[in-house]
Amino acid sequence: MAMATDREYADMVAGLAYIRRKGRCLAHLPDRRLAVSDEDAGDVEYVNECLGIVLRVLGVKMESSIPPGWEEFSAAGRYRWCAGLASRQAGRLLWGLRLGRIRRRMVSHNDWCNVDCAETHLRDLASCGAKRKGRFGWHFRGKR
Repeated sequence: MAMATDREYADMVAGLAYIRRKGRCLAHLPDRRLAVSDEDAGDVEYVNECLGIVLRVLGVKMESSIPPGWEEFSAAGRYRWCAGLASRQAGRLLWGLRLGRIRRRMVSHNDWCNVDCAETHLRDLASCGAKRKGRFGWHFRGKR
């Protein structure tokens, strides 16, 4: 297992910080401003899978990813739950790295690849921004 380079390690920390911030924002979007499909909810689940792999490899304990009654959740409910879980997972990894529970030499190139994939996926998925018009200030990308 090859250790991550200094640049990969720095990119991993920056990517985890982005996932933490954006996941928290996406988990708290109001209902009237959130229109997502099952595909979007599945994409956020994939982000959680990538982060879950890194958590398991680095030996960090994490909560279960599927809440009770998961089948009855709407696409927006699954999207919000998975975005919040991604934020919590990224936060757990960040604090482990910053506090020294996860040593620098424990981070491999494969861990960096998984975090990079999760960040890229979330960036593509959450390409929303502040709109100057409107009360809540959120808008989502058009059709793919």
